[in-house]
Amino acid sequence: MSNTSTIAEKIISAAKERGEKIYSEAKEKYEKLYEEKLNQLEREIEEEKELEMKHIRERIQQLLSAVRLAEKNETQRLKRRLLEETYSKWWEKVLETSTYRKYLEKHLKEYSKPGDRLIVSAKETERFKKEFSDLLAKYKVELAEEKGRFRGGFIIPRGDIRLNCTIDETFKELIDKYEIEAAAMLFQN
Repeated sequence: MSNTSTIAEKIISAAKERGEKIYSEAKEKYEKLYEEKLNQLEREIEEEKELEMKHIRERIQQLLSAVRLAEKNETQRLKRRLLEETYSKWWEKVLETSTYRKYLEKHLKEYSKPGDRLIVSAKETERFKKEFSDLLAKYKVELAEEKGRFRGGFIIPRGDIRLNCTIDETFKELIDKYEIEAAAMLFQN
């Protein structure tokens, strides 16, 4: 039996040795695979985190651009309103009797002919009859029955041609010509 027990001990020892070797190789393979998978997972997490951060930065940039655009638009609206208020004040100044009289006389002298019938706005008809009757008589012109859709001045119809002597047109031309300079003076940065 001693021979049998030695053989059995050798078989058990060889099996144990082989089992330990297989276990050690499996453990090493598992640890290597675990390390690779852990590294891969960490890389994927980093990539995902970086991608998410990129999306967050892009969204922040979009929001910032939207805020800047809204601010710019609001500033433009305020500037436009200020310009309109400035124009309105100048309209009032121009329509004051002495300034308006000079404007009307200049344009009557330059463009009217005796017998012309001036088209004025309905709002201005009575004013022309009362305050500017002397100018109408001086240049031998009358008021037409037709009423214009403008705020000040007059139109002289001559057949197919209409001479536009309205303050509206003059203002429009001045605004077109000087609006950039006026805005620059009002909104110096």
